Amino acid sequence: SIELNERALLRYDSLLNERGDDALTLDAVDGLLTALVLTQQLNSPVQHYPEIVGQKTPISDELSELINAHFSEIRRDLNTDHLRDPILLEDNEDTESLGSWLLGFAHGMELEREFWEEALAEESLAMIAAPLTILLGEIPALIGEESSELSDEDYTDCCEELPLVLGEIDTHFKSMIQRRSLPASR
Repeated sequence: SIELNERALLRYDSLLNERGDDALTLDAVDGLLTALVLTQQLNSPVQHYPEIVGQKTPISDELSELINAHFSEIRRDLNTDHLRDPILLEDNEDTESLGSWLLGFAHGMELEREFWEEALAEESLAMIAAPLTILLGEIPALIGEESSELSDEDYTDCCEELPLVLGEIDTHFKSMIQRRSLPASR
């Protein structure tokens, strides 16, 4: 099993960049895989490789192993209640932005739309996910298409809460799935 240390992440980023504009950036892949892991429905991201790397050609074994290791690391972190910070890349102004990560996360939600729509219809989850939902609404501002509705302080607060919110969403989904698998009491 590959450990996603700094060297492996740099190689992973390089392999994604070599794929050109069809491939997601590493931070967007992190968002997409996080959304997919949270659904608890996938054992592997293989079926979503085309979403990650584009449709053009088969991917190398090395890139496949890195994507699978990334997916497994996210799952392991969530299963051990490890608060996981999103992978963020620096933009042209040498600042980190959640924009690409959130785009990837939103794309992952879209891939499992029915699951996410049903889950977010629950008031208890909607309350837990509020900081994430607020950030998802900020995507146009984060990618420079419109101005932000959030103050800098509120944005910073939502960003700081994100790792905890992802853990709480994971716990909620696990209990939701467990409730569904229990036989109905009579």
